[in-house]
Amino acid sequence: MLSADKINLQNFLGYLEIRGYSLHTLKAYRIDIENILTFLGKDKIAITNLTHSDFLKWLKNIEGLEKKTITRKISSLKSFLRFLKSRNQIKEDPFIWLSSPKLPRNLPIHLVEDEAVILFKQTPSEPSALRDYLILAFMYGSGLRVSEVVTLTIEDLDLEEGTVRIIGKGNKERKSYFPPPFIPLLKTFITEYRNEFNPCSSHLFLNLKGLPLSSRYIHLLTNKLTGQLLGKKINPHALRHSFATHLMEHGVDIRYVQELLGHKSLSTTQIYTHISKKRLKDAYSKALEK
Repeated sequence: MLSADKINLQNFLGYLEIRGYSLHTLKAYRIDIENILTFLGKDKIAITNLTHSDFLKWLKNIEGLEKKTITRKISSLKSFLRFLKSRNQIKEDPFIWLSSPKLPRNLPIHLVEDEAVILFKQTPSEPSALRDYLILAFMYGSGLRVSEVVTLTIEDLDLEEGTVRIIGKGNKERKSYFPPPFIPLLKTFITEYRNEFNPCSSHLFLNLKGLPLSSRYIHLLTNKLTGQLLGKKINPHALRHSFATHLMEHGVDIRYVQELLGHKSLSTTQIYTHISKKRLKDAYSKALEK
């Protein structure tokens, strides 16, 4: 028979799943909370009876872990306790005052605009190469995540309007735009080449077997092409970062960038203001050197 703590954990994970959390995120929550429950279980302490003293003992137990890992585990615990309070399993969140350790915020890797020009300078004509070219164009030109590229369908596109319908995290729908210079290429791909992969599939991008592409393929593709053309390998998310960074540098309002990226919180988008300020500072420093 499952303990009350295990049942609460199952209910919590089920709640997160309904809210659209990814399998990867659910796994992280499960591992973190099971770790806490196991530690408390040694002293036969239920999570609903957790005290400040118990928490400090657990924190002492994990103090040797990386700061990032400790921060995640504390965040998982706080989320679980908030859930228990909402279900009246505990009277009040005993650690509502608790703040996670401050982590240094690294600026995301991104391309400068000259590198983006080089990346898209040569237009391929062979079907698979054109498909790969357009995949990169959707990440840099529309700000799509890898998971959004692999699920993109023909019906998601409005080529006359130049818009893209995206189903993002938590099954939330948003709209972005496809760069106008690339629209003729996208039309050519759909009308002349797309059916060679699989005319019966609704997915826009398919492999040579007519099946949807994997996320791994897009990671390998991005690494390969950026290595060949730019002399450095970047991951697909760096193209999305570049999309946001270049919009901000051209004066696009941060709230529009937030909407295009599908960020739930404006604070997530604000990282790109730091990038823009750093670029401005670098340009200023170089100007003084001349």
